[in-house]
Amino acid sequence: MSDKFKQLETVCNDSDKLELITLHDAWAKNLKIVNNDPSKENTLNYNASKAAKDSLINQLWIKYFQKDEAPAHRNAQAVWEWLAGQGYKVARSTIYKAVKEKRLRPQPDGTVLEAAVKAFILDSGLQKPDQQAPDEQIGEKVAEEIKKLKLQNQKYQLELDIMLGKYLLREDLELEVCSRVGIFEATLRHFFATQAPALVDACGGDRAKAPDVTALMNAALDQLLTAMADVERWQVIMVGQESESRIQN
Repeated sequence: MSDKFKQLETVCNDSDKLELITLHDAWAKNLKIVNNDPSKENTLNYNASKAAKDSLINQLWIKYFQKDEAPAHRNAQAVWEWLAGQGYKVARSTIYKAVKEKRLRPQPDGTVLEAAVKAFILDSGLQKPDQQAPDEQIGEKVAEEIKKLKLQNQKYQLELDIMLGKYLLREDLELEVCSRVGIFEATLRHFFATQAPALVDACGGDRAKAPDVTALMNAALDQLLTAMADVERWQVIMVGQESESRIQN
């Protein structure tokens, strides 16, 4: 027998005391039955009697020992309006059903004590939309930690890849490209200057016009180099120990 039950027995009025003892005796009887035969039906009866007993004890405890915190609502409708105003998502029919099932207990004059409403909220597990269950809060914290760890892992992986040479600094890449383009240009211009006569001979032309051929090839090269200088981005593809540069417009 709980301490709250014993204390309530000494302070309850006759009607509350009768109901309290009745529900307590029903719970004790079902407890004995379920201990002897824990069948599904007996277990359901026990759980129902225990819930009814605990709900009444909570409401009576607030009523008799926390009277200063128990202003009254005028009726069940007012209770529903107050709950809605507080942000609780509960249907009006739920309130009237709770009154019928004595999970929400009005006073003889029809008013409902604030204490009874608080007990109903507790017993029913009502929550406001902005209230989260502890397991939901824990879930959000775990998700944040996982996100943070993923970002850290990405950072460490990038640093490792840089150390392994999988990435080149942009400045180093630009210097390397400029250097190779310079070598490429000088090599081609030297080829044009020294091989123009041979190219003219190869097609049966006039060697005297070799300078014209050289000028034509240099102009084509100038156009190509200008186009290469105007690109916005270089993409470097790493293949084994070698690298390949590719221009993208």
